[in-house]
Amino acid sequence: LQNGIDSLEVTNHELSEEVKNLKSDVIENQKIIIENLTNPEYGLKEIKVEVRNIESKINDEIFGLGAIKDALDEISNDYQKNSTNSDTQNKSSDPLSLVGIGISIIALCISLIVSSIIYVKNNNFLSQTSDLQSATIFFHNEKYDSARNFYDKVIKKDPKNITALINAGASLVLLNKYHEALPYFEKIIKIDENNVRALNNIGVCLTKTGRQVESIPYFDKALLLDPNFTDSMISKCSTLIDLEKYEEALDIINIALSLKEDDVFALANKAKIFSEIGRNLQKKGDKENSENYFDDGISVYNMALQIDPIMIDALLGKGAILNELRKFDEALACYNRILRISPGHKDVLFNLGAMLVNMKRPDEAIPHLDEYIALEPNFSQTYNLKGSALSQKGLDSEALP
Repeated sequence: LQNGIDSLEVTNHELSEEVKNLKSDVIENQKIIIENLTNPEYGLKEIKVEVRNIESKINDEIFGLGAIKDALDEISNDYQKNSTNSDTQNKSSDPLSLVGIGISIIALCISLIVSSIIYVKNNNFLSQTSDLQSATIFFHNEKYDSARNFYDKVIKKDPKNITALINAGASLVLLNKYHEALPYFEKIIKIDENNVRALNNIGVCLTKTGRQVESIPYFDKALLLDPNFTDSMISKCSTLIDLEKYEEALDIINIALSLKEDDVFALANKAKIFSEIGRNLQKKGDKENSENYFDDGISVYNMALQIDPIMIDALLGKGAILNELRKFDEALACYNRILRISPGHKDVLFNLGAMLVNMKRPDEAIPHLDEYIALEPNFSQTYNLKGSALSQKGLDSEALP
């Protein structure tokens, strides 16, 4: 029995050390979570829930240690009482003494079982916290494949961990793997059907996979639950642009900007609406009005770039409008700026190659088109552009696929 008590005291000490380490890990994890508050893919609601869960689990561990300490005290008292009684009577023939020893042994067994359960739970939670911390670090540093792998480890241990599910899906969205991302958000809806971020992200995945009409109800439900959720306003606006419903798109993005006037994503979407209306008017031969809309688009893109000078979507959109207006040198400056920020940006490679062909600068166009072909070998329009560039150089383009 004394050996059992000694063993239990060692376990108690080890668990105390584990809880100290757990608190240290949690404090560090909370610092990282706080750093990610500015990340639009990392929901504030989920962060708060996760922090509450962590605090609750720390309390559980401390409660478990308290239970072990109480059991130790009880066993020690019984043991000391029985040791004193052994000087005056035979414990083996005294039913009360036998009961005391029995109770002590039962308490010891229960305590050992409780400590084992808590120890396993503690180790699992420490591992889960470490995986979540690693995932968050990778996500923060834009290593989305690695982040997704660590979030998956957390989900395997805790399938209802909303933070891990939302960010695993977000990692895939940022890798443009929308088909793979969708199941993560759908799992969240099964856990919490009113999770506005998951509803929004389902809508985004549907839009990006060509199912724009199906996505609208998800944005609408998110906005019904949270009328001020600008992320869903922006996502819905982008989808309405795809559906060429420009008036509806403009209405909803103006609401978003009334709530947050310096939201660069909202500004970029508003600029895109103007540019798309301008292109439609240009196709109809309405040059004057189309140029007015193009000018409005450039003006709004400039507002976004004043807030975020390296916003690629704004630079790309502005460059496209300048190209439409045949202001090639200004467009070239936008595209080259993007390539300095993000070398090998696929959309820029194509736009830049096409524009340089129009400018009759084939020697500059061909390397960009070749780089794009290496990324998208099945896009026939690129080969047509390269053929035009080769013809400008007086070379045969018949060998092109």
